[in-house]
Amino acid sequence: MDFGEVLAKAWDTIWKHKVLWIFGILAGCGSQAGSSGGQGVNYRIDPGDFDILPSGTRHFFFQVERWFNEIPEETFIAVVVGLVLLGILIGLLIYVLSVFGHVGVVKGTLQVDRGAEKLTFGQLSKDALPFMWRALGLNLLAFVVVFLVALVLGAILFGVSIATLGLGVCLLLPGVCLLIPLAAVVGVYLEQANVALVVEDCGIFEAFKHGWRVLSENLANMVIMALILIIGAGLVNFLIGLPLLALLLPVLAALFGGVSLSSQTLFTGGLVVGLVGFLLYLPVMLLLSGVLQAYVKSAWTLTYMRLSKPAIASVSDAGKAVT
Repeated sequence: MDFGEVLAKAWDTIWKHKVLWIFGILAGCGSQAGSSGGQGVNYRIDPGDFDILPSGTRHFFFQVERWFNEIPEETFIAVVVGLVLLGILIGLLIYVLSVFGHVGVVKGTLQVDRGAEKLTFGQLSKDALPFMWRALGLNLLAFVVVFLVALVLGAILFGVSIATLGLGVCLLLPGVCLLIPLAAVVGVYLEQANVALVVEDCGIFEAFKHGWRVLSENLANMVIMALILIIGAGLVNFLIGLPLLALLLPVLAALFGGVSLSSQTLFTGGLVVGLVGFLLYLPVMLLLSGVLQAYVKSAWTLTYMRLSKPAIASVSDAGKAVT
């Protein structure tokens, strides 16, 4: 496979058809999600916990603690449950938009590679919509399988750890390290299955079969492309995130600057500058991340099409023979 042609074609596709950036932004929604958890509702802040903070900031945290502890337990539980349900709904919406964006990039790249000269958001959305529900089913099924496998492996690891008083974990560490490349292979496989679902216009299980066929028959090419895209995308993501780190520097300087009046002013000013800067940079970050997502998805789509070209060509030839 000509890697240079695929990478250049992917860039040419998303640059000439910037509507794919919108779908790239949507596709990137799922990769921005995070998780957090708590330990209780009545944690008491120790006075020594925030000694490094300026006095005014320490007072603010103590006031927040007092406010939380004054909330009735029933009200607190109801608010937490409501926020959890709201978070789940928002998460589902973001996930659906992410899958829709992914399908849109694949469909748009496919149309451009087959000769389309212009893409519009409305028409591309209409063309991508029929594939979205199948793509949701495919990714949901993959998630369930991966979750169950992880659950089984976790249970085995826990059992070995208990049986050997913790010594077995040391022996399993090399195996755990092997999960990293294995996860990368699974990620590439799912990427190809998602592309196959759109390119081949097939069902979920057929998409899994096509994705596995292309991956297994072209493993070397897939590994090289994966290294190029994973390392390249990681470097670009790091560069995109650098301004956020710069915005945190004034706050960090105040945190470790003592409790003087000047450090209090620096902390407050740095917090305001950081928040305003984040809000101003957020649209730029979303745009750059969207362009990156569109490029990566487009490159994977072209990779599948180049490696499965004989199969696609045979289907096309069969259709011509029938007509």
